[in-house]
Amino acid sequence: MLRLLACLLFAAAASAQLPLPQRYRDAGVLRWGSDAEGGAPFVFLDSAHPDRGEIGFEVDLAHELGLLLGIEMRRVQAPFGTLVQVLQRGDCDLAMNGIEPTQSRRSQVRFTRPYYIFQQQLSVGPGITGVRGLDDLDGKRVGVLGESQSHKLLLEHPGIETVVYESNVTAYEDVINGRTAGSLADLPIARALRPMFPQLVDVGEPFGEDYYCIAVRAGEADLQQALDAALGVLFGSSAGQRPEP
Repeated sequence: MLRLLACLLFAAAASAQLPLPQRYRDAGVLRWGSDAEGGAPFVFLDSAHPDRGEIGFEVDLAHELGLLLGIEMRRVQAPFGTLVQVLQRGDCDLAMNGIEPTQSRRSQVRFTRPYYIFQQQLSVGPGITGVRGLDDLDGKRVGVLGESQSHKLLLEHPGIETVVYESNVTAYEDVINGRTAGSLADLPIARALRPMFPQLVDVGEPFGEDYYCIAVRAGEADLQQALDAALGVLFGSSAGQRPEP
């Protein structure tokens, strides 16, 4: 799926630039916040080719948005759990890091139309047996990335002891080390990090459905609309409607 979307991005190059708020035209740059620490498949360093710099699905997406909007896209590093606060503080102009438009976030920022639909994947350690889903993990510790949709889903299972991490990599490390029984993550993240953790065992089928959007500050409807237009060019009808505020 990610490969298909990447192909769509590069195939969608447009000759005409889309409208962008003049304040950003004057600045000459759009700063996008994301977290490259354990950030595959969104933003990460290719360990086999570190000289290539940062790569990832959203690195490619930012590049194509910049071409369509006629502006430089400059990445700002921030921990995933603080991206909304970093955006509100003005340290970046948009946040794009596999961000789900949860109800709590909608009360703080605006979201563009969705650009990617994903599911959840539960993984357990090699010594864990008899687990087919979350209901089988009552009384056990399960790791999750804080402020994520996976985190929200785990909190709906009060019998599970939820252990919150700042990185999916660290969460998976603790599963392998036996500190937790398993970890729940977005399917694209689980697939991207699997080569690092071959001992992990995926249990059950991927489940649920949610989507990623770009976040902008609450008062910047014009920037959100410009990004919506660019996403519409890149993905056409495959990009959904903007979630309700």
